[in-house]
Amino acid sequence: MFVGPRRPCAAVALLALAWAGLVAVSLPAAAGELVQYFPAVPDGNAAPRPESGWKISWLVRQPGTHDYGGSAVWELRDIRFMRGYNADGSEDWVSVLNRLAMAEMYVPYHEGTYFLDISGGMVGGDGKLQPFHFPLIKASENFLPKYGVIRATLHEDQYVISEVVDDHVRWMDNRRRNEVRRGQTMHLWATLFSGNYRYLLRYSFADDGTISVRVGGTAENYFSLGADGSGDDHATHIHMAAWRMEFHLGDPEKNKIESVQRKVNLVTKQPSLERKLFKGGREGGMVWDPAQFSMLKITSGVTQNRHDPPRNIAYVLRPVRTGTVRTRFDFTKYDFWVTRLKPDNPNRAVDETGVELRFVDVPKNVKNAEPIDGKAVVIWHTSGLSHIPRTEDFGTRGYRSQDGVAVAAWTGFDLVPVDLWHQTPFLNRVPLPVSARPQGPG
Repeated sequence: MFVGPRRPCAAVALLALAWAGLVAVSLPAAAGELVQYFPAVPDGNAAPRPESGWKISWLVRQPGTHDYGGSAVWELRDIRFMRGYNADGSEDWVSVLNRLAMAEMYVPYHEGTYFLDISGGMVGGDGKLQPFHFPLIKASENFLPKYGVIRATLHEDQYVISEVVDDHVRWMDNRRRNEVRRGQTMHLWATLFSGNYRYLLRYSFADDGTISVRVGGTAENYFSLGADGSGDDHATHIHMAAWRMEFHLGDPEKNKIESVQRKVNLVTKQPSLERKLFKGGREGGMVWDPAQFSMLKITSGVTQNRHDPPRNIAYVLRPVRTGTVRTRFDFTKYDFWVTRLKPDNPNRAVDETGVELRFVDVPKNVKNAEPIDGKAVVIWHTSGLSHIPRTEDFGTRGYRSQDGVAVAAWTGFDLVPVDLWHQTPFLNRVPLPVSARPQGPG
């Protein structure tokens, strides 16, 4: 394996940063919670009657205090959505997720070095592991936006920031002279210290029930930029994040997990939608196929909407990605994984509560796949981006120690509600009889 001339200094510096992270081990877990209603208005303005909202709590699990790995993990918990009101006028809350967290950040370089920022550490040219204990960093007031937001809050734990912003057009009503409904979203974010990198962990909660999950890499590149471009491939690397999530939707043991793909008949060329029970009702992995719009659908077995007739609520995990990471590690073989929340096999790698948290152990844990029908499950999803060096990510001479930082680059996925609402959110109108409906294309 080739080791560049600046490797020793870089490795020593990064090891020192990792060791510095050990001071966070003694810190207690930091917790927080919030309730955000929509529509939201700036402070000092009278708030209208809420149409929807989110209740979210979280826990910052400090380095060395959990079984995800050595570094800190920001774990969102008990995520609930208000989809309007019940018939008796009470707020209609739905439990969407029990837990959601970025469980791993895998960073392989073309040069051969790779990082497992949560569970492991750095493996360089000598093949030895340098373990990490990276913390979340404390935010400050200058992290808050100066303009363009409805509200921004630095929460008491000093790690987490929430920002409520306009989210452009939700829908346009063609029967009301193209009346437009603009949406709102709350961004909840924190920052993981990762040696030379900073990872922006961002969860966006929209007023219609959509959750957008993103991570952005920024700060200082690990390798310098070749003066003539010859070192660009040497420094090119992948950021592959892995998220762990536990859906609730009323009863975790009664959810149905399906793969959803668009298939085209090779003979007739006729497209169709294929819905299949995930891996025949057992644990395992699935490859994302961009030509088939691969998704996962999680459908509740107990909670319904107010449609006539009612439908069971669901969420679709919809990838938002530019490529796929495949390396020698088994955890890169699939892009979706589904595992038992509490497996029967006593030899699997579980924490003190009986659940599995380490993403790198998933392939090993599912070799003897257990049934998931009628069982609470964990869904894992990976998404990566390729970072090719450019001068915009460095100082004027291209050295990592100079006055340049990498512009944030993002990857992630969306959790899109399906049949959560009984009709178009926030649209109130009396349906026209079929004979009176406008005719035309679309």
